Amino acid sequence: MLTIRAEQMEVLRAAAQQRFQESMRVHLNELAYPLAFGVPDGNLRKAISFGVARARGYGFDLRGPVRLYLELMLIMGSHFDTDPQYSWAAAILKNPGTGSQMARAERLYQAALDYEEEVIGTDYAQTVRAITSISFTVAQPLAVSPDTFVPDMLRTLRSLYPEKACYVGEAGLKALIREAQEDAQRWGLMTVRGASMLIILKMMFIGAAYVIASRGRVFRPADKKTIAYVPLGYSKYERLTIELLRKFGGFAIVAIEDSDAIVKYINERPEYTEEGQPCKLLLQDVAFFSHGFPGWIALNYGDDPDVDFGKPQLDLCGTDVFVPGGRLYSYACRTGVSKTGGSFSSDAEAGLETSLAQQIANHFRIEVHAFLRRSFYGEVLRKKTDSKSIGAAVKAARATHNGQVIEIPPEHQAFPHPGLADGWFNGARTEGTSEYALWRKAGGLVLPTAAETPSGLTEGMCVFKPK
Repeated sequence: MLTIRAEQMEVLRAAAQQRFQESMRVHLNELAYPLAFGVPDGNLRKAISFGVARARGYGFDLRGPVRLYLELMLIMGSHFDTDPQYSWAAAILKNPGTGSQMARAERLYQAALDYEEEVIGTDYAQTVRAITSISFTVAQPLAVSPDTFVPDMLRTLRSLYPEKACYVGEAGLKALIREAQEDAQRWGLMTVRGASMLIILKMMFIGAAYVIASRGRVFRPADKKTIAYVPLGYSKYERLTIELLRKFGGFAIVAIEDSDAIVKYINERPEYTEEGQPCKLLLQDVAFFSHGFPGWIALNYGDDPDVDFGKPQLDLCGTDVFVPGGRLYSYACRTGVSKTGGSFSSDAEAGLETSLAQQIANHFRIEVHAFLRRSFYGEVLRKKTDSKSIGAAVKAARATHNGQVIEIPPEHQAFPHPGLADGWFNGARTEGTSEYALWRKAGGLVLPTAAETPSGLTEGMCVFKPK
């Protein structure tokens, strides 16, 4: 008869535990890639060991309940079990007499789903709005007084994330403020500003980090995501919206200051090794969001220097920089035509065959999606029916807050932007919204669409294939 000694059983248990924790490392990386991407594997393994031990303390030792505990720990924080924001979790975990661990895990899971519905919202819209508000609030003075610190912070937290503040309740929020004040004193953050920053950052639960990165509608999943932008003419608040995509969306940010830089970035494909063979990270999906004219895309239109992409730049690009099946989307005006005019009798009359879109398709051997008409960005950040009320809100707020970020409930902000639409004959100056840029906290509502001109041309995007 085979006899297994106690020492051997312990070795087998340790090996099984190691395999489980390694599988959890892989799973958690997949669950929240942009968050785990910046965490060394050694630190993630330590966090998993910590979580397994915490779960065991609540009587969770089966694979399913432990996995759920680790997922909630990653999404809501390492100490979610004692966090006053998640009292519902503590109530379930700290009552082992209310059922088996599988039954308690099921209740915990259902409670987490309820929390997701109430606080995170459909398509994570409420969380994205909150994370954006928090990032901008940290960058400017907070209206918090030492004499009225707690009520001021309650007001601030309700303003930043009303859905979560309502769900947590006043008692939970006050407990969170007390805990943060104690932490601030322990860490030497004795000023009102230091404590305020700490509370805001704690309320920003870490699962939100990967929400923005997973909101793509057109692009396919890719190994690397980059935003290339012209850094000229942005206010500090507008630059924060780009910084958010780097910090929370996992995007690389590239500054493009002239036309040559576009060509350089397209041509310089990063190299890597796969199965001992050198490979290049090729382009899969590319999009342009900018002004445009028949024959060229203008990324800095109306300002110096010119930052254009047209036939001269295309000729300098390599022909092997896209993957097979690559795509390019131009949301610039009239990329799909080569002739100017207010109206046409047919698409053929507008010169599709010699358009920049067709030239790009032929050069890279890819599919190009482009407008024949001008592009319309008018409803990207707000519905047309909301324009008047938003304009009135900005004008009224400027009477006492001119030059500051203006909150426009429930989902917009206006950023100071000196020089924007400040001409004497500009409608924005007349309505009182000049020198301000509108921003929607959750990002764009929709992609740009085709405008009405030139008339006689196909509405919507046309697809150009290589010839």
